[in-house]
Amino acid sequence: MLAIRWGNWLLLPAVGLDDGEKTPQQASPSYGVGMADRLRGPGETMPPARGGRIWYKQSGVGTGTPVVLLHGGPGAGSFYLKPFEALGDDRLVVRYDQLGAGKSNRLADTTLMNIPRFVEELDSLRRTLEIDR
Repeated sequence: MLAIRWGNWLLLPAVGLDDGEKTPQQASPSYGVGMADRLRGPGETMPPARGGRIWYKQSGVGTGTPVVLLHGGPGAGSFYLKPFEALGDDRLVVRYDQLGAGKSNRLADTTLMNIPRFVEELDSLRRTLEIDR
């Protein structure tokens, strides 16, 4: 890692993750189900989906309409959406990484990179969390 000293400051390049957070793939080159389980924090889960396991984090409380945060892509994870978890004062907030992005499993089968399969994945997540609207 390149670091630059500027006066009394040491400047380090941003790497896209905060608080030492690592994706399971960064933490271990032999990433598997066991590693995913060890790296989860509070409210984080990795259920199976067609093609691998997806990562999501639940936060928030209350009876307001739940919010599922969807990241851009393909391949961009949901970390930049973390500030929206502050909406959780009165509702469930779910931050989720599509298969092939962020903390979810990588896709080996590129034929699964299509809109209908990603919609299927999101619908499966909504059913699992019993979010109907």
